[in-house]
Amino acid sequence: MTSDNSPAEQGPLRRRTVVAGATWSLPVIAAATATPAAAASATQTLVFSSIPSNMIACTPSTAPITMTLSGGTVANVPVRVTLPPGFSFGGGATGIFVTDANGVATIPAGGVIAGPATGSALASGGSARTSGSFPVRQTGDLQYSTGLATVPENSGFIHTSSQGVNGNVSVKANGDIWQYRRSDGWQKLGTGASTEPSTSGLTQQPDGTYNAHWIKDGVLQYGKALATVPNNSGFVRTYGQGADGNVSIKSNGDVWRYNRQANEWTLLGTGASTEPSAAGISANPAGTLNVHWIKNGVLQYGTAAATVPTNSGFVRVYGLGTRGTIAVKSNGDIWRYTPQGNVWDLVGTGASTEPSAAGLTQRPGGTFEIHWIKDGVLQYGTRLATVPENSGFVRTYGQGADGNVSVKANGDIWYYSPAQNTWTKIGSGASTGPDAAGITAQGDNTLNPHWIKARTDCR
Repeated sequence: MTSDNSPAEQGPLRRRTVVAGATWSLPVIAAATATPAAAASATQTLVFSSIPSNMIACTPSTAPITMTLSGGTVANVPVRVTLPPGFSFGGGATGIFVTDANGVATIPAGGVIAGPATGSALASGGSARTSGSFPVRQTGDLQYSTGLATVPENSGFIHTSSQGVNGNVSVKANGDIWQYRRSDGWQKLGTGASTEPSTSGLTQQPDGTYNAHWIKDGVLQYGKALATVPNNSGFVRTYGQGADGNVSIKSNGDVWRYNRQANEWTLLGTGASTEPSAAGISANPAGTLNVHWIKNGVLQYGTAAATVPTNSGFVRVYGLGTRGTIAVKSNGDIWRYTPQGNVWDLVGTGASTEPSAAGLTQRPGGTFEIHWIKDGVLQYGTRLATVPENSGFVRTYGQGADGNVSVKANGDIWYYSPAQNTWTKIGSGASTGPDAAGITAQGDNTLNPHWIKARTDCR
């Protein structure tokens, strides 16, 4: 299905400010809906007190799941668990778990094998019952446009990211990492890669070639070798931005920048956010590149606070090189910095605070605006985007002159081509996780999206 509309329509004016001068990855989440029931002696309540947030489709859980019973007798009470469809028990678990002296029943790590997608579990113990969402990170086959990608061993992919003519890097749930370049096709770089979002990306080296920065057991890699960053351990995020360089962040909040022109790494600061989509490289009015990153909600630029007005509450930032920066607050305010005018613009409110939910896309006239998501509706700058069936969107990947890919909660995936000025629905069943789509050029320079088609069962 196509549309011949341009990527923007009429909308409200934005506020413009001229500048003078210049919990995604938490190991567990507490989530449950409890229903107390009146007993003869006391009212009891049961809740899921911890649920891993990083379960991967069709693989065993790597952290315990706990349920807490309160009220009345809480020790030695059997708790029966009914898993979501497609899930199963592993490691000898039977579905009944007995509470300890504190009323806590534990499903040990490995006791649940995740299904293909997020689902709701039920639990009952004593006179209480509860439900809780078991989040799952989807995996599947790598696609290119409307067909399968040509990558060998094409199954089990969890992340993919692209940089147009520079190539693609894709990671499997088992840690295998593959890189595509037009010069040599698909190459397997290694194993043991982090399966978290924002942990791989392409960076240009001084000789002009591109390789992936990626993380293995906290150690930053470059291609098939170790990266040259000092004190190379403890890394949890890396953002490769092609010719603009790289920024990588440690679990302790140290933030390091790689400057390709100088071929050196620099420690910019400490206390950086370790969330995904929380750092990127942008230019200043003089064209000099540096890093936007977040410290305690305050946006930084290089070694100092950024000049954005009301600088607090930021949770996401996307570096756009010479095109500037996108920054999103926890309250949904979304700001754009344009180096050419040294201007911060408040683009709108109510923006999604999820990772992979904003990006810059070129329009046919050559200017650039932000695609972003508000209540599931795709926006373009201060206006509605012109994508057909504009509702239910959860991810958007803007790649400048290469176009945009946007994914709905139901898995529908749409591609916008600036050259043709059209939106095309290229498939369904796409992964709705972050870092799961991007636009890559083939050897003939034809651009199309790489994306992951999520598996629907674990057989």
